[in-house]
Amino acid sequence: METLYFILGMLSVVTLIAVGGMVMMMVRMRTLKREMKEDLRDLVGTELSDVYSTFAKLEHEVNTNIDKVDNLVATTEHNVINYVDQLHSKHEDDLNELYRYVDSRTDKMADNVSKHIAEINQRLENN
Repeated sequence: METLYFILGMLSVVTLIAVGGMVMMMVRMRTLKREMKEDLRDLVGTELSDVYSTFAKLEHEVNTNIDKVDNLVATTEHNVINYVDQLHSKHEDDLNELYRYVDSRTDKMADNVSKHIAEINQRLENN
């Protein structure tokens, strides 16, 4: 009987050690789980912050490029308008020169016709 009590005593000690080990293991697992959640949350927060930072940089670059394109378009538009104005002025100058030329030719022709008419009139008077 003493052997039975001894075996039961040993089994109860082993059971207590096993239960204690299980409780310690559960507490340790719970602590590890909490630490893993915190580490994961920190990691996700850091990665999210990096993504936002990268996105902000890209947005800034895109806005800078859009501003450059807007300036280039405005400059090109200004240059085209100036070129068209120059063409219009040149056209007006050329047209005025053409009118002056035609006017001088017309005046010269009118003078020649007047001279011929005067000669004809003079010949008629002389005859």
